[in-house]
Amino acid sequence: PTAPATSSATALRFGRRVCGSTAVRSRSGDPAPPATTSLSSDRLTRRRLVVRGGAAAVALVFAPAFRFASAEDPRLRTLAKTFRGQIAVPGSASYDTLRVPYNSNYAGVRPLAVVRPLDAADVARVVRWAAAEHVTIVARSGGHSYGGYSTTTGVVVDLAHLAGVSVAGGRAVLGPAARLGLVYAGLAAHGVAIPAGTCPSVGIGGHALGGGFGLAARAWGLASDNLESAQVVLADGSVVTADASSHSDLFWACRGGGGGNFGVAARL
Repeated sequence: PTAPATSSATALRFGRRVCGSTAVRSRSGDPAPPATTSLSSDRLTRRRLVVRGGAAAVALVFAPAFRFASAEDPRLRTLAKTFRGQIAVPGSASYDTLRVPYNSNYAGVRPLAVVRPLDAADVARVVRWAAAEHVTIVARSGGHSYGGYSTTTGVVVDLAHLAGVSVAGGRAVLGPAARLGLVYAGLAAHGVAIPAGTCPSVGIGGHALGGGFGLAARAWGLASDNLESAQVVLADGSVVTADASSHSDLFWACRGGGGGNFGVAARL
């Protein structure tokens, strides 16, 4: 499977030093019969309560990490054996919240599941599982895609946990799900900035890898022009770092050359 190259962390050049900081603003049937209390031998004694509670605790400890509702697809059990992040399926408490992208034109799409990897290794586990099970996946950094690329009837790989913003070695290192407003604010604390868009809730991953127009484009170029490296999970589940000297063809593609899907970027 392939997924849009949306990154979880990105290395970007600074446009120029700036002063100041950025502020971000950012649901009948008949009445149920009355409850009854039985005083028979089935009475729940304290001892039975403790035993049952202990059994429940053991079940929770050894239950797979997916914590599914009863309607889960059996293929997802395989993923849950290795995947460390959250897996939301139809019927689970968080499913309807997580499945809907920011762009409400696609709110009617119901994915098989929404998974939230914790790191690049978790992303790789999803990619390898999807290839083995023949499940379509898409990556989501912010969910704003006008083309509906942030959702699918397969599995949505929600990169929400990959949203760090830091400065290291003269570069901005960004998680793909870092929102532009938080990116600007985080970099402003260091007196620096990058060229990107104006909507504070857009995820930098899809934005930068899709070009990244913004108000500073005339002076500093596009966000993709300033991309210096990207950690990408390829379709075989391998994790590579693409830059000008390593995997340069993939680096070229991540900067707008090709118009296709090449992997899930785990760091920019």
